Amino acid sequence: MGELIFCISCFCDTSEKEKVLLDNIKFIHKHGHKVALISPIPLSKTVQITSDYTFITKENIKTDWPGRCFAMWWVNKGVKMTATQPYYGWNNVLHIKHLGNIMISQGYDEFVFMIYDTLFNETHLQEIYDAKQKLVFPREKNGKIDRKHSIHLFYTDKEYLQNILSLIDEDLFYSRNDWGISTYVSETMFKPLGFNTSKTPVRDQIDFFDYDKLFNHSPIDGVKFFIGSEYQSPKPVIIFVYERNEECSIECNGLVIEEKEGVIDLQLSKKDIVKLTLKTQHRIVDLLPILNSLNHTKIKV
Repeated sequence: MGELIFCISCFCDTSEKEKVLLDNIKFIHKHGHKVALISPIPLSKTVQITSDYTFITKENIKTDWPGRCFAMWWVNKGVKMTATQPYYGWNNVLHIKHLGNIMISQGYDEFVFMIYDTLFNETHLQEIYDAKQKLVFPREKNGKIDRKHSIHLFYTDKEYLQNILSLIDEDLFYSRNDWGISTYVSETMFKPLGFNTSKTPVRDQIDFFDYDKLFNHSPIDGVKFFIGSEYQSPKPVIIFVYERNEECSIECNGLVIEEKEGVIDLQLSKKDIVKLTLKTQHRIVDLLPILNSLNHTKIKV
């Protein structure tokens, strides 16, 4: 094995994420390897001092509904809530491209690419040491393999990395609406290049989506609700109040709509609502900024 470097794609906007990243860097350093980081947002001084290379890129490509996006749903009391979040997957491929080209120019021969919160250990490391030229690890979630080929952790030598870099095709990725980033790298890189697949999965240490925040639009503790507002739709806005520990009412354009838990049809589309408030015994909360911040959410009874 030649000189090996770990290339890590980062997006650490909380102290929890930074701690996970630092733990991974320390684990890698303990085994005598260098670390290169790339991030679309600034990294702390502590992280920069700990890593061997740190690169900040202005590229932070995100797409949203009605284009490519993440879509999540949750069923509560028979009501299905759907929420979307911007899709950022292509950034991971760009990070591979940038760090790959830079580290090749720095004279490295062997490369491990990973996402900052990937949980891996000595078993994974030994597989990397034993691998010949190319190895990709599957991802496990909730006790099951959900990605046979994942960019969470893969190893390659210089020859195969150059092949990977030559195959990166943004237009192809965005032309396939049925592909997520894991499918893209599997079908266009790992399978055609004959990557070996480990039997030892990796997993995320951090769940990217905070489902409580995603499906609870309430700014106060005593009431939980979800607002359904479909993208540029003439359909009426719907509010589903699924938990209430204090008396409250919702008012739309000055009219009291409901004062109980359940599905509330405001009978007005988003563009027709000029005032939306939540009233409790002790406060009045303006919900209009929350409504206007939603790109595409949906409620199905």
